[in-house]
Formats: sequence, C-alpha cells, structure tokens
Amino acid sequence: MSNEVMTRNSEWMNHIVNHLNRM
Repeated sequence: MSNEVMTRNSEWMNHIVNHLNRM
C-alpha cells in the first residue's frame, strides 16, 4: 500500500468517527 492510500483511508476513518460521535 502506498502512503496516499493510507492517508486517504485515515481521512475516511476520521470522517466516519466524526459522524458517529455526532449521533
């Protein structure tokens, strides 16, 4: 896996966590 993929995955996970925290 390249760094770009890991970074995008991290951003995606952060987005999901943020959404779950708002509920």
